[in-house]
Amino acid sequence: MYKRILIATDGSDKSKKAAEEGIELAKALGAQVLALNVVNEV
Repeated sequence: MYKRILIATDGSDKSKKAAEEGIELAKALGAQVLALNVVNEV
């Protein structure tokens, strides 16, 4: 069904949990994981 799953993370606890869920979904589907790190401009 899905070939790739994009996981966006900002280092927060919520994004870490979302990344874990995305990885598990990718494993179940045999999909590739792509990660995008988002940071605030300083």
